[in-house]
Amino acid sequence: MTLTIPSDLESFIKEEISRGHFDSEQAAVEEGLRLLRNHCEMKELVQQGVEQADNNEVVDITSDEDRSRFFDNIRQRGTKAAAEKT
Repeated sequence: MTLTIPSDLESFIKEEISRGHFDSEQAAVEEGLRLLRNHCEMKELVQQGVEQADNNEVVDITSDEDRSRFFDNIRQRGTKAAAEKT
C-alpha cells in the first residue's frame, strides 16, 4: 500500500521521531492507525450503551452487594476478552 500524507502530518511525524517518540515513520503511522481503530471501537461501544440506556436496559445498583456483583462481572468479562486476544 502506498499513501500520500499531507505535509503538515509528515512534519508532525518527523518531529515525533526526532523527539524519540517513534523509531520510524512506519512505527508512527502504525501507532496512529492502532489509536484510530481503538477510537472507532470505543465509539461503537458508547453507541451500544446509549441504545441500551434508551431501551431502559440498565443495571439498577442499590446495594454494596449489587455493586460488587456488577464489578466482578466486568472483571470476569475483561479477563476473558484479554485472554481471547492473546
